[in-house]
Amino acid sequence: MRYRFLGTLLMLGGYLLSSSNMYAATRSRKDKSIQSKTATTKNCNPTKPKCPPKPKCPPKPKCAPKCSPRVIDPCEDRIGKGPGYANMDLKPAFSAPARINPSCGWDIAFEASFIYWNTSEEGLDFALYDDGETPVNNAGLIFQEFNFVPGFKLAAGSALGTDHWTGRIEYTRLHSSEDTKTFAPNTPNGILFPNNYATQVSINVVPLPALISQAKTRWECKLDVLDLETARWFYSGQMLTMGPFLGARGGWLDQNFDLSVMYDSETDFRRNMHKSKSWFIGPRAGLDMNWILGYGLRATGSIAGSLLYQRQKAEAKINPVGADEDVFGFFKNTYRHVRPNAELGLTLGWGTYLAQEAYHIDLAAGYEFHYWAKQNAMRTNIDAFYGEFSSPGDLMYHGLTVTAKFDF
Repeated sequence: MRYRFLGTLLMLGGYLLSSSNMYAATRSRKDKSIQSKTATTKNCNPTKPKCPPKPKCPPKPKCAPKCSPRVIDPCEDRIGKGPGYANMDLKPAFSAPARINPSCGWDIAFEASFIYWNTSEEGLDFALYDDGETPVNNAGLIFQEFNFVPGFKLAAGSALGTDHWTGRIEYTRLHSSEDTKTFAPNTPNGILFPNNYATQVSINVVPLPALISQAKTRWECKLDVLDLETARWFYSGQMLTMGPFLGARGGWLDQNFDLSVMYDSETDFRRNMHKSKSWFIGPRAGLDMNWILGYGLRATGSIAGSLLYQRQKAEAKINPVGADEDVFGFFKNTYRHVRPNAELGLTLGWGTYLAQEAYHIDLAAGYEFHYWAKQNAMRTNIDAFYGEFSSPGDLMYHGLTVTAKFDF
């Protein structure tokens, strides 16, 4: 009995020990699971990770003393490089700059133009004719001939360093010389009379018209102009650039008109020399516009006007005797006035950057019109001698202009 009780105690102890081991193993697995979950939760970042900062565009390299072309940066803002580069939305209420802007240079431009202009002036009729045919006579005036003559322009410009403003100076030179010769028409029936530029007798006596057999003239017109201007080119939309400018104009305008006539009763020419020398200065303003056509091509329209103070000195020198006699009469006056001057030009041009935008070249060809009001003081001067008044005739220029420009 006693042994049976002891066996029962041992059995219960074995059961308790086995249950204790099983509980410990189960508890150990649960603790490890809880620790694993806690570690996983502790290491997790519930917020979205921050993306690395976007790389910034590298700064533009500074030019070496001898500037080498740089590689074009795709991050670079293309606005401000000249016509045809506004390929992105423009900022509202801001005129994006549109001047030619080489990437690495001195911001200096040189320009040369060949001009081939026609020069003409009112009031240069010098004879009257009548062909003498019956029953109807044909009569009219004979004018000085006008032709196209060559000249040139030279210009230099630079950026002013403030808000893309530029400065420019230009010199224009056009000196023309024209000859005309005429005879009495339909000889012997036709007749020829001298006009006001010729006189038969002394300057102190107003002559009556006399018949002449022939006449010849030489007209010289010398124009030298210096323009100084400042401008700012900007975009007006993506296909139109505009450059309003303001400045000054000055220069010289000299004319000579020599008329030699031979009267019917004489064998020598009588020479009549007329001169007008003047200088002028005044403000000038205008607007240039480029319509972008693509592939570097553009159509340009230009308009400008000046208001010039001018001092003109006109002189008439008359030979009342003949070509062999050095005897002259004089009649001269000085005129001071303010005269307008207008310009209009239409041009087709092409330009492109070179050496990865380190330089820029531009070629253009166009037609220009220039109007100079009341410049024929020679006619006013000689008409005053005859007791008449005539308004000075206008001077006009028009013709071809071919230009090459280099920016660096």
